[in-house]
Amino acid sequence: MNNSLYLVSTQFDFNEGYYTQFVTDRCLSNIEHRHDFYEIICVLSASCIQIINGKKVECDTKSIKVISPCDRHYYESQDEGLELVVISVKREEMNLFMKAYGIDDFSYDDDYFLSAKDMQRLRNLCTQAIVSTNPLIFKNMLGIIFNSIAEYKVAIVRK
Repeated sequence: MNNSLYLVSTQFDFNEGYYTQFVTDRCLSNIEHRHDFYEIICVLSASCIQIINGKKVECDTKSIKVISPCDRHYYESQDEGLELVVISVKREEMNLFMKAYGIDDFSYDDDYFLSAKDMQRLRNLCTQAIVSTNPLIFKNMLGIIFNSIAEYKVAIVRK
């Protein structure tokens, strides 16, 4: 694996409430750590295994995982060709999206998935974000993700 990393945002100081990365073919952190913000991980290709709060969590193509503030996590393994979109979101900004989409909470145990169409839309927005720091691009990315999560939660309630 090479160590290429494509930063999607130049918002290193979290001014807009989020920081986004498009990661491809890079060795991910195998050191346990935690954050004071949410981290949303969308797998666009291949798969990886994370350890979150001591539990093994598999992340396959199309999966979305939400890591809450203070969750301890690290990557145990990853496939060659792994592509991720990783969005770090301040609590305040995340609370606004959760309220707007009627979502009360998240669990890293929940399996959320992107449709093929939404994966392509997310990939296209990543491409746009490489050359722009327009906050609407990042909000659109979060909108795609939150729509997928909200659809999953509605399906669970209907069961």
